[in-house]
Amino acid sequence: MKYQSLFIVLLFPIMLAAQSDEWGIGVVELPYDSKKSINVYNSPNGNIEGSLGMENSKYDAGYRVISWRDDAGPNMHIPQEALIAVGYEIDGLIVHKEQDGFLKIMYTEGDFLAWVSIAELRKAGFSYKSWKMFVVYSGRTFYTMNYGMNVRTTPKANGDLVLMVKGDEFEIEPTGKSDGLWAEVIIKEYNSEYCEEPHDLIKTYHGWMKILDDKGFPNIWFYAKGC
Repeated sequence: MKYQSLFIVLLFPIMLAAQSDEWGIGVVELPYDSKKSINVYNSPNGNIEGSLGMENSKYDAGYRVISWRDDAGPNMHIPQEALIAVGYEIDGLIVHKEQDGFLKIMYTEGDFLAWVSIAELRKAGFSYKSWKMFVVYSGRTFYTMNYGMNVRTTPKANGDLVLMVKGDEFEIEPTGKSDGLWAEVIIKEYNSEYCEEPHDLIKTYHGWMKILDDKGFPNIWFYAKGC
């Protein structure tokens, strides 16, 4: 049961993309304990529709959530498909477009639009990361999804094969080097699946993996809730 629930968490980005019909280009992260907020606009350099920040959940005062308020004060609805787990009980906002120093969030289509300023994000200590930046520089340990991923000696599909990674016995650690959709990775092979004990290291490999698909969405993901 534990493995099944964790697998659902791991597969979540794929299910999310299928539901929204858009992959998105990255994620906005808000510091969990931040007291600051930024404006939400109806278009790049457009009219202010409200503000975005972190607040205590109305269901659990010890749990902070992303909150969007209009100018009059009440909470506005953030659609579930606009959010993605980036940590334990921490959500980020999927970004759908970048234009004129602004990021389109929350809504992929329809009459209502929501945009935030990149400059305001930075000033408030919030961050925007493209999916490539998120994967390559996050310092997280990743795993393959429900398919195998080849690790090669060079960042090319015709590079010599190092190994094929599939399953939670393999941990993927980007080194920080990248080339297009590819990233240099360290692969650690263990004698058991994620969260199982004993979990002993068998062998370490180095190579390149295509961490993003052709649409720019991650081919690998992590367990946001841990074990």
